[in-house]
Amino acid sequence: MREAHCLDCKAATEMIHLWVADEADIRRCGECGAEIALELLVYVQPSEVTHPGDG
Repeated sequence: MREAHCLDCKAATEMIHLWVADEADIRRCGECGAEIALELLVYVQPSEVTHPGDG
């Protein structure tokens, strides 16, 4: 989870990770449920530690 301001409802809330698309982190607003594209802060390939079987 990441706390951010929702672009739809303007609430400062927890944004739940859904997936990564191009250079955006797609998250769901904890208040209104809107899917919001947030700027990626850091991106690393999955590893055996974080995603067993993907490394």
